[in-house]
Amino acid sequence: MAVIHRDELTTAELKTIEQHSDGYHACAEFWRGFSDHQHDRRKPHEWLNSEAGEAWSYGMEAAMRVRLGRTPWPWDEYDRDDSDSLKQLASLRAVNKELRKKAAT
Repeated sequence: MAVIHRDELTTAELKTIEQHSDGYHACAEFWRGFSDHQHDRRKPHEWLNSEAGEAWSYGMEAAMRVRLGRTPWPWDEYDRDDSDSLKQLASLRAVNKELRKKAAT
C-alpha cells in the first residue's frame, strides 16, 4: 500500500475529511493518526480517553476513507469490511452524541 501524504490529498478528499472529522482535522494528533494508519501503528497509550486520542482516531478513519476512495472497483472482501467498519463507526458516534446531549439535560 502506497503512503499518502497530507500535501498529496485532492481538494475533494480534503473537503470530505473536513466534513467527517468534527473539526479534529485542525489538530496535529489527527494527522499523526492519518499517518499511523498507513504505517500500521497502534494508538498511543497516553492518549486513551482524551481529546488527542479522539483526534487521532478520526485521523485513522480519514486515512481509511482516502484509501477506500482511491481503491478501484470491484473492491475485494477486505475493503468491504473496512467500508462496513466506517459505517458502524459513524453510527456509533451519532448515538454517542445523542446520549451525551441527553445526559447534559
